[in-house]
Amino acid sequence: MTLESLTNDAVGQIEEVFSKKLTAQETEKVPKIVEKTLIKAVTGVTKHYVDAASLCCGPEADMAHKIKEEVERKKHALFGNLISLR
Repeated sequence: MTLESLTNDAVGQIEEVFSKKLTAQETEKVPKIVEKTLIKAVTGVTKHYVDAASLCCGPEADMAHKIKEEVERKKHALFGNLISLR
């Protein structure tokens, strides 16, 4: 499932909650809100996992560093996908 389809699904669910069709202006704002929320969540989770990897791999600092780099690459790819939703 792509980020765009996830966002569109979220907008549909929001419309169902309000029991009315959103205006064009409201429909434009919702994906931005979802995007910002996802970015905050991903950033927080990434920091948590990087810290955990560094802690558990203390003696093997090189392994922790490699894990951190891979997590950062994946995070930047996700952000690129989120930004393309605009």
